Amino acid sequence: MDDIRPIARQDEHGHSHHDDGHHVFWFGTHKLEAPAEHMKVRALKELIRQHVEGFNVAHTLVLEECGDRPDRPLHDDEEVRIHDFPHFYDQPPANFG
Repeated sequence: MDDIRPIARQDEHGHSHHDDGHHVFWFGTHKLEAPAEHMKVRALKELIRQHVEGFNVAHTLVLEECGDRPDRPLHDDEEVRIHDFPHFYDQPPANFG
């Protein structure tokens, strides 16, 4: 994943990216690569667990949106598209009461 890449660009977070057809995404500060452009959230969480120590698959995966749009919590059965270098983070389950 750290080999020489052709075209580099920077996103709104200041991260440098290469547009070479790979399915690259960010989880927090971790740059990861998905095996496919479309994945179920459950599978994406398992991939993150394999590469990020301490990641809890029981947490909700959240997609960071651009601009003023609110970030979007994702459900395990949803399909997510890995394009344009999306950024994700996790949230523990809410515990009210």
